[in-house]
Amino acid sequence: MPPKLELLFMLFYSNFNKASLNIRIAINEYIENHHQSFKLKATAVNYDREKNICHQYGVTGIPTLLVFLNQELVERHYGEITIKEIETIVQNNLIRGYKKYKPEEGAEEKSRMNS
Repeated sequence: MPPKLELLFMLFYSNFNKASLNIRIAINEYIENHHQSFKLKATAVNYDREKNICHQYGVTGIPTLLVFLNQELVERHYGEITIKEIETIVQNNLIRGYKKYKPEEGAEEKSRMNS
């Protein structure tokens, strides 16, 4: 059985950057309005206070959004994005995840035959 897909949005933001705040609002709105069969989490990293984490992920400007699929970094976005773009990011990564983690055709049948 494939693992449950988990998406994590890691947003690097600043309280002094309007685009950062707009993305935080859009991400929170998306999460609140979409209860689906996958797990979507978001975490916000304050660019002004968390320089070590910024350095660890190579973030040099804000806003920056990192997207992780089952703990693997799969996308990086710079600048402001809309809720529609967030929806596209989610859908594209769900498709990517289902393709990557789907069981091989006939694998379940082969497994039963070998038991």
